Order: sequence, then C-alpha cells, then structure tokens
Amino acid sequence: MHLILITRVNTGNPVLVGVTKKIHGQVEALRELGNTSDLMYIQGSDVVVEAVDGRRTISRLRHAWSRFLFYHFGLFRFLRSGRPYDGLLIRHFRMDPLFLFQLWRFKTFSHPGCKIVLEVPTYPYDREGHDQTWLDRIESDVDHWTLTWLANIVFSRVLTYSRYDRIWGVSTIQTDNGISVTGIAPPPPRAL
Repeated sequence: MHLILITRVNTGNPVLVGVTKKIHGQVEALRELGNTSDLMYIQGSDVVVEAVDGRRTISRLRHAWSRFLFYHFGLFRFLRSGRPYDGLLIRHFRMDPLFLFQLWRFKTFSHPGCKIVLEVPTYPYDREGHDQTWLDRIESDVDHWTLTWLANIVFSRVLTYSRYDRIWGVSTIQTDNGISVTGIAPPPPRAL
C-alpha cells in the first residue's frame, strides 16, 4: 500500500522533539510492515515530504494565510498530482468544514478507494490547553462541531490511544502510545 502520514507538527520546534520522534517512528513501523509510506510535516516555514525516493519541500508557509491556503487547497493538489495514495493517516489538528469537505471530495471523486484515518492521540481533548486565547477557543469549538457532525462521512477509522470503540460515530483502532526503541542505546555492562 502507498500511504502518507500528514501532520502539522513543526519538526523545527525543539519543544516538540518527542512528538517528532514518535511520528518518524510511526512511519518507520508502517514501512517495516511492507507499506510505501511518505511523511508530510512542517519544518520551519516549509512543508516537507519525506518519501522513499527522497525529501523535498513542496510549499513555503510565510504567514497564516499561506498556511490556510496550503492546507485547504495546495495539499489536495499535491495529493492528486503524484502516484495515488491508498491511504491517508492524518494526525489530528484543528479541523474545519472546508478541510473536511476537501477530504470528502478527494476521497469521493479523485481517489474513490482511498481510506482516510484520523489519529486522535487523546480523547476527549476539549480545551486541552488552559491558556487558550479567545481565537483558540473559537477554533476548538469549530473543530468540535465539525468532527461531531462530519467525521463519519469522511474518515474510515479513528486511530486512538483512548479506550473508546467509536469516536464521532467512527469505529476506532485502539493502539498503545508506543515509542521506537531503535535509537536507545543498551546500558553498559556492569562490573561484578
């Protein structure tokens, strides 16, 4: 299968190094299962795709509007332009009706056999950050409304570490919050 994991995590942010390692570990695990797996993420102001054939920058996000335009239009142009994907794994970020409409349109018209899975690491996540601005609260409410009403139309499954059988009316894939141990050195032998 040809898969792509899409995230808005900025791998250039040192605070997110743990999340970045986890995302790369997920792609590595998908590849070990025999899938051709690509990864799309943000690094600084660039949107980067790491594929089996190399790494390339596909867009530059200089301001909020360019981010909005890419994730609502440019992303789908990119997905339609190359070799077709059998599956999209989207690491949850704030959803809105236009983004879900574009996903539905992509799944229905461009790639009818494509499965779209939404990864929601923690659920429920309403108002996770207590220091949210009023704009963050509005985005959070739009995300909640959008997924409550539209998730079951767009997503094939929801991947979660939570123990729910269904989220937003969509069947879940329950997994552990694992890590890749390949980068961990074994402890030195002890002297007797």
